Amino acid sequence: MSKSILVLDENSVIHGLIASALDVEGLTLHHEFNPGMFMERANSLMPDLILIGNSDTDPDYRLPRSLKDNLASTPVVLLASSKEALTAEHLEQM
Repeated sequence: MSKSILVLDENSVIHGLIASALDVEGLTLHHEFNPGMFMERANSLMPDLILIGNSDTDPDYRLPRSLKDNLASTPVVLLASSKEALTAEHLEQM
């Protein structure tokens, strides 16, 4: 059975790194670069896993929280860099 992962990030380098690391038979990667399309793409694909980077247009991490609301059974992994100031409160809200 094929599994799918949706990568939501504006940075094409991130997409490339993930694609090269997860080049596995039976795994389908879907990519979305446009933050305005993240929710629509996630809801239409209903992937098995979502990897999401924080968008410059969403500094408060609202999108990852809303993904969890709409796709409650789908694991969401936040792709954060060491430069991002994530607090315990941010993580608890995810």
